[in-house]
This record gives sequence, structure tokens and C-alpha cells, in this order.
Amino acid sequence: MNTENIKDSIKNILECAVQAPSGNNSQPWRFVVRGNKIYIFNVLDKDITPYNFDQKGSYLAHGALIENISIIASQYGYSTNIEPFPNTDILGVVAIITLEKGPSKEEPLFTHIPHRATNRRLYKKIPLQLEHKTSILKIEKEVIGGGEIKLIDNRNEMLELSNALALHERLIFENRMIHTIVFSSILWSEKENAEKRRGLYIKTKFPDMPSVLLPLMKLFGRWSFVRILNKVGFAKKIQQKSAEACLSSSALCAILVDSDTNKDFLMGGRLFQRIWLTATQLGLSIQPMTGIPYLARRILLPSEDREADTAVYASEQATGTKHSLLPSEDREADTAVYASEQATGTKHSLLPSEDREADTAVRAWYDRTRVLNVRLRSEGDEILSSAERMCDGTKHSLLASKNDDFSSQQVDDIKRANEIIETVFNKNKKIIIMIFRIGYAEDPPIKTLKLPPVISFE
Repeated sequence: MNTENIKDSIKNILECAVQAPSGNNSQPWRFVVRGNKIYIFNVLDKDITPYNFDQKGSYLAHGALIENISIIASQYGYSTNIEPFPNTDILGVVAIITLEKGPSKEEPLFTHIPHRATNRRLYKKIPLQLEHKTSILKIEKEVIGGGEIKLIDNRNEMLELSNALALHERLIFENRMIHTIVFSSILWSEKENAEKRRGLYIKTKFPDMPSVLLPLMKLFGRWSFVRILNKVGFAKKIQQKSAEACLSSSALCAILVDSDTNKDFLMGGRLFQRIWLTATQLGLSIQPMTGIPYLARRILLPSEDREADTAVYASEQATGTKHSLLPSEDREADTAVYASEQATGTKHSLLPSEDREADTAVRAWYDRTRVLNVRLRSEGDEILSSAERMCDGTKHSLLASKNDDFSSQQVDDIKRANEIIETVFNKNKKIIIMIFRIGYAEDPPIKTLKLPPVISFE
């Protein structure tokens, strides 16, 4: 196989493949290429929000990325052998994809990859056409191991679900942590969207707002201003508007998997991306709405099920390997090193000495955390306590046993909303990994741009 040709092909494949959805447009991936093999790494600190508990949200995003790679590679004339969470001593590898040259194949979804985007507009409030509904549901059989698609188009059930799902939009303006996460990631102008390409473009988040009013949205990023508005029920009005958007949809859908493994989330991400690309092909719009189930996941998991140390757990989840299997007992003792390698891309073998190894990597990890602190504090908000707990090596049990980021009323509201979602969608007691609304919009979505892929050719 010609080395230069395969290098150019992989570069082109990855440049297109990163047009994949991820939480808050965090894009938590990087790539190492060795010959015809693509090593995909999870970058832990790209998404340290409470939604990404145990990195499950990032693994779902990686699944969408991998589905893109599979489609694009086939279009370019390559078959793909995908090894999710391979048994390797290379830390942080989510998947290894081996490309083999073969005949090119026309992939109907290929041209829709750059156009897939979240559409938060009101939809037309009309039923799904039968052929469109059938096309969506049959995708379940196209992605083996991707999970089950549950589609709800009964209006009474949709009403019940809409109010529960819309609680998340209310929490954006009632919970300071969530408010900080959302508003610190907004790209406020077309120029910023083009330059930063990470976070959410304001017109993607609020597509129907007149352009002249968009600058005023910065006021809503001030917590003191929002607190005043909430005295007249502002957050509850936002929830009502979000519920109306849900009810304008043709259907509300969920993806359910049998178990809670990293691979289940990754394969579910492949299924979700294939659904989304098919919907784009059919002229349908989609908006993910999984905020409440992911917050509930963080709140409801019992503390005794947590790993004792955050860094240990993050490393094991990233590698799919227990520390007892890692190559050195000395490295096993210093788990922060493993977490920092995922954040910095630093390799143990490249650090100056074994004596300085732990200190160097840990310092790099803390430095990245401090950068986040400064950025958020410059917005006038405190650093998210959950982010600090995730990055600083504080015991995982604190995340489970204390919900300091939520009032007791908010915890109760999240639990009740999640119970409604589980009752309607999940009668077979599986794991909900994605919820989205689907329907026909008058106008297309406004796209948030992506960063180019970070690729190391070795």
C-alpha cells in the first residue's frame, strides 16, 4: 500500500469525519496514524461537565465519529476493521481502525455528513410520513449492537415527555453551574464561530431570535440579571417554550442499550449518527434532548458504586483496562499521570526521567485545570465545583454523596422528570443513552463549525 496515498486519504477522511456531534461541541478526540491504522483517543478534559459523567457522553460522540469514518472510508474505496476499546497498553485508545484498499462504494449518506446539524427551531407539528418513520426505525438493524430505537408519536405521551425534557432549559436559568456551562461556551458572533470552532454558535442555540436582539443575550449570561428575572417566573417561561418546541415535533425518540458499558455508548453513538444522517437525507430535522437523563445519571448513581479516586476511574474508563494490568506498578501508584496523559497527549517515555515523570504530568494536568478556572472566572462566575472534583483527584464518592451544585428542590425535580422519561420510553428497563426530537422544520439549522482534526502521523 502506497504510504503517501494512504496518508492523504486518511487526512481527508478525518477532516470530514470530525463533522460529528459531541456534547457542547466539545470534540473530545485526537488521532494517531501508523501506516493504515487510525488510533482514536479520548481527550478527557475536552468535556468536564456533569453531563459527561464517567465519560459516557464522550464515548457516544466517538461512536458518531466512527460511523462517519466508516461511511467516508467506504466512499473513498477502503474497508474498515474497527476495534472498539482494544486490548492494548496504549492509554486512552477508544478504537483502532484499520483501512484496507478495495473497490469504492457509493454511500448515500456521505454527502449529508457536512450538512447534519442541530435544529432548535419550531417544527411543523405534522406526523412523520410513513415511509420516513419506517426508514428511521429500520436503521436499528443496520448497526448491529447499536441498541433499540423507541419512537413516541402519541400526543398524550409526547405532552408528558415534553414537560419533563424541557426542565433542562429551565435549569439553565435556575442553576448557576449549568448556567455557567452553557453561557461560557457560547460563540457570540459569526467571526467567533469561524475562528474558535468549539462551543455553540449563538444562532445555533437561538436560531429564531432576530439578529438585532442577539447582543442583548449577553445580559442573560449574567447570573445577577437572571436571578432578577426569575422573580417574575422567567425560567419557568423558558421551560414552557421548550415544551412547546417538543410538541411541535413529529415524534420524540430514544436510543436504549442493554448495559452500561463504554462500548454500548460508543455503538449507540454509531446508531444515533446513522439516524441523524438519514434524517438529514430525508429532509427531517433533529434536536438532541438528553440533558435530564444525563443529570439524573450523576445524581442517582450510589456512592458505593464509585471508584475511590477520580483519576483512577477516568483512566480505567478511557483504556477499558484495570490498573493491575498496566505495565508498571510504579505508574499504577500515580493515577493522576494517566489522566494527565489523556489531557496533554504526553507519553511516559518522552518525559525527562522516571523521577520527574509524575511531577511533570500532574503539573500539566493542574495547569490545564487552572486555565479553565481563569476562563470561567473572567466571565464573572465561579469555577464549576464538579469540574474541580473531576480534575483535582478528589474522591469520586463526593460526586455521588453530595449534590452541592443542585438545590434539594432541583434534585427532586430532576428525579421526577427522569421517572416520567423512564416510564414512557423505558418499560423494559434498559439504559437510555440518547433522546431527540424529530420533525419537519420550515427553515434549515444554523451550523456551529468544527475544529480541524488533531492528527499525528508516526
